[in-house]
Amino acid sequence: MSRTRLGSLHGLLASLAVAGDTRARILQVGRTLLQSRGYTGFSFADIAEQVGVRKASLHHHFPSKEALVVALIGEYRETFAKVAGAFEPGTGAAEAALTQYFDYNRSIARGGALICSAGALSAAIATLPPAAAALAAEHVREIERWLVAVIRDGRRSGAFVSRGTDRATALTVSAAIQGGLQIARATENPAAFDAVVRRLWQMLREA
Repeated sequence: MSRTRLGSLHGLLASLAVAGDTRARILQVGRTLLQSRGYTGFSFADIAEQVGVRKASLHHHFPSKEALVVALIGEYRETFAKVAGAFEPGTGAAEAALTQYFDYNRSIARGGALICSAGALSAAIATLPPAAAALAAEHVREIERWLVAVIRDGRRSGAFVSRGTDRATALTVSAAIQGGLQIARATENPAAFDAVVRRLWQMLREA
């Protein structure tokens, strides 16, 4: 290969790498803004300023704010799938699965300014464009389904003995986690989230 063609190839690869880095940075900033300000609390101008690019560059990667949020919801679902995928019903791993779920959300509480993806999307559901709203609702439902499966498995193994149906218990856990994150952020006190988790464990283990 000639030096000219080799140089052109290197230039193309470098351009693709920069484009990939810019897209990743846009998603990172968008994720932070969505989970700290909500859907209506930021604009493309805010993202462009923090990423250090022109708004036109944002539109090159994401033609609209809706497209960006749809991509973010896709990331949220992939992240949750990794957490959920580690759980196998019937293996006696319900406590470990729930611990991982609590730890994941605890890391958000330690971040200070953020709430969980389900909480951020649920709060914004009325203002999200239709396609994003549908994906957001499905994300919340898949978390609920996973929690129901974990609670059911924990009861069958004897690890959990709380009262109420599996679904009611799962919804209680989900609501408490979202509320705990909100309180931790509002009071700048991550320990508030830990207190919620301790009470949830007590509830799950009380006959």
